[in-house]
Amino acid sequence: PILSSNFTSGGVFSSSSVTVNPSTGAIDLSTATIGQHQITYTLAANSSSCIVGGTNNYNVTIFDEPKVKIDEFCDNGTLTLKASSMNSSFPDSVIYTWSDSNIITYETGSTFNVEKYLSLNPNISLPFTINVSVKGVSSGCSSSYSYDVDNNPCGFIPNGISPNDDEKNDAFDLTGLGVNK
Repeated sequence: PILSSNFTSGGVFSSSSVTVNPSTGAIDLSTATIGQHQITYTLAANSSSCIVGGTNNYNVTIFDEPKVKIDEFCDNGTLTLKASSMNSSFPDSVIYTWSDSNIITYETGSTFNVEKYLSLNPNISLPFTINVSVKGVSSGCSSSYSYDVDNNPCGFIPNGISPNDDEKNDAFDLTGLGVNK
């Protein structure tokens, strides 16, 4: 815990539901269960130093890490990824950060525009991996996930080609559109 400047030290931290360091109040998260836990701080009276003594209780909530699912959808022909909470695991409002393997942040928010990312990075092509980090605003809980974008099911497949250098249907390129046959 972060103790105030007028905190009277010398007491003992304890809890019946979570392992806590008796002198510092630090919780052992490796053995803690998700949920709310009551921590008690007991300070013995000491008449020689004018300490009255007493007991104070406070509650601590331990959250599970936010678990994310990522779905692909087409938005007006544009491939978009959407991150959302899996099993309602977000403890509060979250901040999303999308980045690539170079840890360059491209977008924040729950959605990621694949077309925009590819247009800003002409040296990257399908397939590629994108990462999303999710951090709780008030809880500080965070986790990171990777997602492989294998193809673009939203892409436009032309009916034919007209190779006349007018930049419209001059080539029949199906790269990244998930076409197998």
